[in-house]
Amino acid sequence: MRRFIHKYFCLSFACLLANNGAANTKVEASLYDKEQARKIDSFQVPKDFKGSLYSRQGQVNNPMAICFDSKGRLLVTEIHRWRHGVDDIRHRPYMLMDDIKSESNEDRLKMYQKHYDKHPESHYTAVSDRIVVLNDDDQDGRADTSKVYADGFNDILDGPGLGVIERDDKIYYTSIPHLWMLEDEDKDGISDKRRSLQDGFGIRMSYSGHDMHGLVWGPDGKLYWSIGDRGYSFTTKEGVKIHGPNEGAVFRCDPDGSNVEVFYHRLRNPQELQFDQYGNLFTADNDSDKGDMERINYLIEGGDSGWHAGHQNLLAFANKLGFRSHEYADSSTMLNSWMVEKMWVANEDAQPAFILPAIGQVEGGPSGFLYNPSKSFGEEYNNKFFVNIFRGNSPKTNISMFNVKEAGAGFKMTNFEVFFTGANVVDMEFGPDGKMYLSEYNNGGYVNKDQGNIFTLEKLNSGSKDLVK
Repeated sequence: MRRFIHKYFCLSFACLLANNGAANTKVEASLYDKEQARKIDSFQVPKDFKGSLYSRQGQVNNPMAICFDSKGRLLVTEIHRWRHGVDDIRHRPYMLMDDIKSESNEDRLKMYQKHYDKHPESHYTAVSDRIVVLNDDDQDGRADTSKVYADGFNDILDGPGLGVIERDDKIYYTSIPHLWMLEDEDKDGISDKRRSLQDGFGIRMSYSGHDMHGLVWGPDGKLYWSIGDRGYSFTTKEGVKIHGPNEGAVFRCDPDGSNVEVFYHRLRNPQELQFDQYGNLFTADNDSDKGDMERINYLIEGGDSGWHAGHQNLLAFANKLGFRSHEYADSSTMLNSWMVEKMWVANEDAQPAFILPAIGQVEGGPSGFLYNPSKSFGEEYNNKFFVNIFRGNSPKTNISMFNVKEAGAGFKMTNFEVFFTGANVVDMEFGPDGKMYLSEYNNGGYVNKDQGNIFTLEKLNSGSKDLVK
């Protein structure tokens, strides 16, 4: 409500303004809830599942990654720097050569400074990403309070903040170029201490979304996370140089940030990471938008999936860089080893021997990835993987589910089917109440609108998995 400050305004008039403002807020919230109820009515979910609104616009905006902490509160990362500080090389073609040559975050900063005439420093610092905490105080299934836990992530090189997890009252947060550890020492619900456990991630602009996310605790007690092919270059606290400027990867470290190491190499844009009940690690990796498909990957220590950012340069920027392309050769086959040697194909024998093949494929952009080791959804959903296929405004955005079965020394994806459609979901998490929580980014599309919701899906009783409205 607009604030009017004047020493001659009477108290009664001020109270009237406050009361009118409260009434308007209530009406707006009621209308919004009705609108979201109509959306929930359009959800396509398996029989005996119920969708509900947990939090609404205003309580959370542009929500991305979600995770419950040990107190039962829902941690939400909000991204506001998307296109307002976090750019995409496809939209900045004049930076392409500088971006390809970048070997460190110092190089990336110099690249931005070089082009301040087109996008001044304020473009990169005006907006901040943040972490919000939602809590259902009265346990009625709706968020009652929303509080900003941490913000101020608006350095020129920052963001987006796409990963969050908690342990022992410490919140870990991935926001390129840092892996952060945040604490609330005075217990007022707001972070008053933050420490970068490691920086040096995201040394290239690359494609937006090829960022750092996927935080998960491993059975070995270590923290695992992923990064897309924006690359990395840093020296660990122990003095080990780790340099991978052209690849996505999976890392792990001890809870205090020591002993950072690369666990898995040469992915393109892996999103969430999930361990199964036996401690096997899986992820969902995105395609190059040039004829290949997205992949489900089984990850082993020291493994390699064969991706290199140079593949993207040849596939997307060959003409701009003056390279020969498949068009030059009058061929439908991309002149690129990623495509020619079928490195992207799942369970393929005719591939380079050094790569670990994908175990399955999906169509669309995988973002959220979740494993269900419990029986909160009933026996038929036990040990299911759920993958969110994000397609912006497209009705094809969905959550699909599958199982894995052993195949030689690895696995194969089986029983793939659609589980949910009806919302612009980007992440998923199981709550302590057994419900699946869904983060919906800005009600549709790829651009920030300061909108968004958190929905829940609840299994009412056992029954058929046939999709119904």
